[in-house]
Amino acid sequence: MKKIILLIGQSCAGKTTYIRNNFLKDYSSINFIDKPFKITEFIKNNDEKWLLLGHHKGEKRCEGSDELSMAILPQLIEFIKENFNTYDVMIFEGDRINNEKFFKFIQSLNKPVELYILTCSLETSLKRRQETGSKPSETFVKTTITKSNNMKKLGMQLGFKVELIKTDDSKSSGLMSFIGD
Repeated sequence: MKKIILLIGQSCAGKTTYIRNNFLKDYSSINFIDKPFKITEFIKNNDEKWLLLGHHKGEKRCEGSDELSMAILPQLIEFIKENFNTYDVMIFEGDRINNEKFFKFIQSLNKPVELYILTCSLETSLKRRQETGSKPSETFVKTTITKSNNMKKLGMQLGFKVELIKTDDSKSSGLMSFIGD
């Protein structure tokens, strides 16, 4: 394996859209697997084999890991242990992986880790939640902002390369600023 990519962020910051616009381009083949849980495998960059947690078909706004159980972590860790050398790049995104146990497990693999943190204004998150039919709860969005900020600090402590991506401009794929280089 060459690297691991973690993508987290507040509610409705655009994680699924960012994946679609930045990682699911220019692949030579793609395969949607359902067992042991939903993953997307694809080949790109001169036959590199990539894995992405969840199905990302571009059919809806909240797809990918949003469709997986919140209790998937033990099963996901076992899957990674068993399939570690199968993939060149592994991408994990969303709230299911946004916790200390998963981050410390990933660090224990001793591979380069890129941590992308997507953020936007509170107003943008609330508007996007409403557009997807979710209740625009300010308390919930603020909780996800705090959690992402805490995980950013942990990622920096663990030696991950951390990038903050602002997604308020829906026409861009994300403006990146590097943290901790």
